[in-house]
Amino acid sequence: MNKTIIILDDMLPFQVMTIVALENLGYDVLTAETGAQAEKLLHSYTVDLLIIDDVLKRGTNEAEDFINRLPEKLAYGRIAEDPGKLRYDQLGKFVWEKGDDLRKLIDEVKKVLD
Repeated sequence: MNKTIIILDDMLPFQVMTIVALENLGYDVLTAETGAQAEKLLHSYTVDLLIIDDVLKRGTNEAEDFINRLPEKLAYGRIAEDPGKLRYDQLGKFVWEKGDDLRKLIDEVKKVLD
């Protein structure tokens, strides 16, 4: 059975690149643009990893609020424009800096799931 990942990010180009890379490694990948969409997926699928963008809506705390509602055992990683601005208690299993090599994100995912 394949491991399932949700990518919670509102940038379609990033979603597409990441989906292709992860599906080529055998992972099942679902996407959501909002916390509400991701919550529906979490109730419908068994999810092994959630990758969360640091900013879902500019000027809001939607990502942090969403993380606070996650099941305690669910593994998650963060995507950040500026990792230094993330709350220490919400770093998850990894933090990948936007603009960095996508292979680094893939390596972090593999460390968590394999």
